[in-house]
Amino acid sequence: MRKFGLRYGFLSTYRGTVFVKRTADFAFCVSPPIRDRDTNLSVRQCFAGFCILAEQGHDYIEGSDFRAERLRGQDDLQASLRPSGLRDHAIEGSLVTGLNGNVTPNTIILGHQGRAISILNVSRRISPPSHTDKALFEIEHQGTRHIVKCWSPRQDRASNAECAVYERLSDSRPSGYDVFANMILAGNIMCSSLFPNGRALVLPYKDGQILAHVWDELSNRERTHVREECEKAIRILRSLSIYVPDAGKHNVLYQRETGAVTMLDFETAMECLQSEHVPYVELLSLFGNPTMMHGHTTSG
Repeated sequence: MRKFGLRYGFLSTYRGTVFVKRTADFAFCVSPPIRDRDTNLSVRQCFAGFCILAEQGHDYIEGSDFRAERLRGQDDLQASLRPSGLRDHAIEGSLVTGLNGNVTPNTIILGHQGRAISILNVSRRISPPSHTDKALFEIEHQGTRHIVKCWSPRQDRASNAECAVYERLSDSRPSGYDVFANMILAGNIMCSSLFPNGRALVLPYKDGQILAHVWDELSNRERTHVREECEKAIRILRSLSIYVPDAGKHNVLYQRETGAVTMLDFETAMECLQSEHVPYVELLSLFGNPTMMHGHTTSG
C-alpha cells in the first residue's frame, strides 16, 4: 500500500479475507475476517463495496514529516489465537451499505441519484465482446426485461447526449411517450468486471425488429404508418429543442404485430433552438425523398 500510495488494501488466503484502510500515517482500520462461507455479506459483496470505497478516494499521501522506520513493530507481538465468533461472519452493513442484493461475476453496480446504488445482474450480452468503448446488456428484474447501455469514459460526449435526451423526455412527460423508450435510470458504473468504468443507461426492453432489416418487406400502408410515427417522434424532439443528425432506419424499432414504432439512439443529439425552426431533416435521412415513399419495389 505504501509503495503505490494506496488508501485501501486487502489480505486474503481465499478461505479468509481482511480489508484494510489507512486512515492516517500511523493508523489503519482492519475489518473482521470475512470467511469464504459467509453469506450475510459474502466475500464478493465485500469486494464490490470495497471497490466502490476505493474509487471514491484511493490515493493516500503521507505527511511531509513521515518517517517509515516508525512503522516497524515491536518484537514478540502476534495476533491473538483465541477463538472468536467474529472470525466466522461479517457484520451486516459494516462495509457495503446498500449492497444487500446478489452480487455475481455478471453484476454491474450503478451509482445514481446522489449516493443511491443499484445492482444490475446481466443475463445476456447483446453487443459483440470486441466492442470496448460501448456495450449493450440485457438484465431481468422482477420478471421484466431491461436493456443496459454502457459507454466508456472515452464516449463521454455520446453518453451525455443520449442521457440528456431521455432526461428531457422524462421531464417533459413523466409517464413517457409511446414512440420512445422510457428511461429507468442512468448513472456511473461503480464496479463491474463486464464493463469496469464509464456510464450506463437502463431502458425497458422493446420487442421489434430494426427497421432497416424489414423495410423492404413492408406494405405501403405499413410504410406510411412508420413514417407518421417517426414524424411524431421528431416533432416531439424538436419541441424540446433537440436535433438528431444521424437519424436512420438502423435507429428505429418496428413491431409488425402491434404497429409499435420506437426511435432509439441519440448519441449525436444536438441542441436546436426552437426559434431556428430547423426543418425535419431527420425524415430525409430516414426515408429519402417523400415522393418515393409509395414506390414499394418488389423483386422478380
